[in-house]
Amino acid sequence: NNVLWDVRGAGIYIEDGNELGNYVEYNAVICPWPFEGNVMNGCTIPGTDNGEADTSADHSAYWSVTHSNHFIGNRAAGSFNGLFFEPQEGPRGRGFALNKVCTIYLPLGRVEGNVCHSHSRFGTYFVSNDWPRQIDTTLALNGYTNATMCAPFDAEGYERGRSSAISNNVDYHNTFVGGYGLGDVQFRDHTSISCLNLIYHKESKNFNDGCSSIYLDYHFEDGQMLLPSGHGTLIFENNVFRGPLLFESNHHCNEGSTGFLCNPQYIFVNPDWQATSTKWLTWNDGKNNPTHGSSYSLSPDDVANPPEHNFFPPGYQSLCHGIHTYLLALDGGATCVTAASLGLAERYENGILCKKPLRRLEIWTQNLVAASAGAVTVQVSVGGSEVASSLMYFTSVPSAPRKQGFTLPIISSLDYQYRVMRAGGIPASWIIEFSDPVMGNRFVVDRIHLQVDGRTCPETTSSQHDRRFILSSAEDSFTTYNRGACTGNPDMPPITCSQVSPPALMNCPHECAAGSCNGANQYCDCFSGQCLCKPGFSGPSCETDICSSARCVHGQCLARYLGGSLPVATDAACMCEEGWGGSSCDANPCTANSCNGNGKCVPTSETTFTCDCNPGYQGLSCDTTCVGICRGSFPFSCDSKPTKPAFCQRGSGCDYPTDPNKYNGNNNWCCYANCGASCDNVVCPQPDDDCMVVNGGCYRGVCPAPVARPNGVVCHSAPWGICVDGTCVGNAPEDIIVPNPNNPTTASNPNNPTTASNPNNPPNPNPTSTSSTNNPNNPNNPTSTSSTNNPNNPNNPNNPNNPTSTS
Repeated sequence: NNVLWDVRGAGIYIEDGNELGNYVEYNAVICPWPFEGNVMNGCTIPGTDNGEADTSADHSAYWSVTHSNHFIGNRAAGSFNGLFFEPQEGPRGRGFALNKVCTIYLPLGRVEGNVCHSHSRFGTYFVSNDWPRQIDTTLALNGYTNATMCAPFDAEGYERGRSSAISNNVDYHNTFVGGYGLGDVQFRDHTSISCLNLIYHKESKNFNDGCSSIYLDYHFEDGQMLLPSGHGTLIFENNVFRGPLLFESNHHCNEGSTGFLCNPQYIFVNPDWQATSTKWLTWNDGKNNPTHGSSYSLSPDDVANPPEHNFFPPGYQSLCHGIHTYLLALDGGATCVTAASLGLAERYENGILCKKPLRRLEIWTQNLVAASAGAVTVQVSVGGSEVASSLMYFTSVPSAPRKQGFTLPIISSLDYQYRVMRAGGIPASWIIEFSDPVMGNRFVVDRIHLQVDGRTCPETTSSQHDRRFILSSAEDSFTTYNRGACTGNPDMPPITCSQVSPPALMNCPHECAAGSCNGANQYCDCFSGQCLCKPGFSGPSCETDICSSARCVHGQCLARYLGGSLPVATDAACMCEEGWGGSSCDANPCTANSCNGNGKCVPTSETTFTCDCNPGYQGLSCDTTCVGICRGSFPFSCDSKPTKPAFCQRGSGCDYPTDPNKYNGNNNWCCYANCGASCDNVVCPQPDDDCMVVNGGCYRGVCPAPVARPNGVVCHSAPWGICVDGTCVGNAPEDIIVPNPNNPTTASNPNNPTTASNPNNPPNPNPTSTSSTNNPNNPNNPTSTSSTNNPNNPNNPNNPNNPTSTS
């Protein structure tokens, strides 16, 4: 609950590495100075012992060298970086913790409900190396770890990643969002809008749980998405993609020490693709994509039931770089085609679209260099006859010599036989990978017929083949060879994803007494062993939900991460889903209003709406047009984006007078844009009470008069409010029945003639009725708490809280 304004250096920082379970909650760190320029250089300060967080190197609003603390409901604005995790700055600890802790691999604390905006560089960001593992350090150990605790694999070769999540964070107007080397961390319910790079992610890995998506319920809007160069299968699940967007495949591959052969498979699960840009992706050709790798595919579930807003054109389910022309020969050209042949060359940057799934085939080598690596060829046959062949592409990262090998995207299907050929064969120590176990765990097992020169492969090679000891992080990869496919090692054990707990915010129910925490409102803190309230809940047992009074039906409460303990009381309590309006998002007037088919209906309240008219149509219901009066269709051979009133003449001719009334009564001229008085400088006043609403906005220079919302509907100008004759009347929760818009017999439904709040219903003589003058909750009752005759009413002159009170 702190506000830090114009603080020199980092706002709040954690810098040794053995700090555990500290809570940084509901703070605001604001830097008012631009980073660029020579006046203040943002809020940086040189000469401290933290050359990263304080100086122009990586000045941050919030900076931590460790993961195992909690950042909840914080705000950051205007710094060089916002919420910045940088364990690489002290990978073995700092200060008194030096050489006593493995910060890179510590478990991730609760990171939720934070907002970062207007940062010159990163907003929410995990820089360098962040690979949380199953490490159980404690306060009793002073947060220290040892080599055994930090080990990448267990004795059987299973990697020890700890699947985690960050949740409900928001980034806007930053340059970067995401992470460098980051694995086993899911971005869940994240919103990234109008950032130069909506996601900027260099390297990742398959989740250790064998099931999870890297981006879940993520909202991407207006920016670039720079995607990891590997390793494995990276799943985009239930994501919204909106506005001008651009994917960049294999970001930062072969740059510095990053890059896992540059051939990840990006899988879409239930995408909502609403991009407005004409170009949707770039393959990042050149130095950063030497293998021309990566593929995009729909999940098998989505192939069976294609999403309404699809990334792929109808009938296609996968996409790869256009250099892989061998795919065009499969099935006589019936399976894969060039994007150009569909008129989509620009959209997919001349890629190849396929009607079958594309998956990665990779060979991890040892001690090769590009100049002498030799050639590896993949031959594709059907029924014993060769139909196509392709070279596999080699890459190596000089500063990370284990990251080298050959790779190629291939079709996953038993319709073909694949043979991998190399002079002298493929050495037994090299690691072969095909697809990833998550495909079989979660969807359908990928299978191919694979023959490898110098190896013995089973009749079919599946995505579930051996992965032990292969990769745990960028640093702990390919330290043991003779693994993978075609080695005789057993397949990975099956995992049933429906029985796997999804990545979650840190929670340790085993540390608290059995059944002591209310799972809906509480969680067990891993380090203190106490039941703590989830954000938005308060009270001794976390029984008070501050959002309960918002009563959002088709929307979300906006007060969850504000840190308060009082019920929310504001007409802006709910953020409505598209198509819904009203203080509680409980009505959609557009179901009965089509704007005459000439525009889009946008709700402004339960009963009011505006029409966003298509070009060439105007009027409150888009019912006015010049079609049939002027020549042709909009813009009638005139300016399509006029800034003044625009008229077209019957037959031909255009005019843009300053006076919108110039042609009143003249049937030879028709106004097609900016008709009537201007609304440019008109701001329509909004009523103070949200039981009064304005029917739309300014139209032709005139603001509509406020109208009363129906009696009995939810309002927020008073706690637990209900509208009564245009006024929001507060109640205690137990005194009201929450309106049910789907039930016409509810006691608070104004359309029900028996409701006590229906103005057409005579007063109820029942003293317990809310409309009875005998009821203390009725303002017409002189003993009511809302009556001016009641000393508890703040309007009563005898109330000491009333400034006009005599007492």
